[in-house]
Amino acid sequence: MKASARLVLTIIITLVAAQAVNAKLRLHHLVSDNMVIQQLAEARLWGWDTPGKKVTVKVSWSAARHTAVADASGLWQVKVKTPQASHKPLCITFSDGTDRITVRNVLAGEVWVCGGQSNMEMGVRGYDGCPVEGANQTIAEASRYPAIRIAKVPAKMSVVPKGDS
Repeated sequence: MKASARLVLTIIITLVAAQAVNAKLRLHHLVSDNMVIQQLAEARLWGWDTPGKKVTVKVSWSAARHTAVADASGLWQVKVKTPQASHKPLCITFSDGTDRITVRNVLAGEVWVCGGQSNMEMGVRGYDGCPVEGANQTIAEASRYPAIRIAKVPAKMSVVPKGDS
C-alpha cells in the first residue's frame, strides 16, 4: 500500500472514530425543560445521536413508546400525540440505551409563534433611553402567570437552513 493511500485511510479511520466518540444523544434546544407543546396535536420531537442508533421516547401522559433511528447525519425525530391543555407538569424521556435525557415541567397548551418585524426583538423593558410604559409592573407581576413561557430562537444569518443554534 502506498504511503498516500495509508495516510488517507488513517484520516478516514480517525474521523469515523472521532465521530463515534463525540456522538451522543442530544436534543434540539427548543426541546427542553419548561417548554410548551401544542395541545391535542402531533408534536414533533427531534435531536441527534450516533447514526443508526435507536432512540426511544416515553411521554408521561401516555403508555405509548415512540422510536426512531438516527439517520446518516445523526438526525432522528418522532411525532407524539399531545394531551389537552393543563397546568399539570408533564415530562418526556429520551433514551438510546446508553444516554438518557428527561425534559421536565412541560405544559400542554396553546403555542404561538411570533416573528417577522424588527420590533419583535424588543424585550419587555424596551431599550436604553426608550423604555416600555408599565414594563416594571409587568415584570414584577410575571410570577403570577407561571404557565406563560417564552423561547427565543437566536437570530443568525445564513443562506442555508440551520438545524440548531
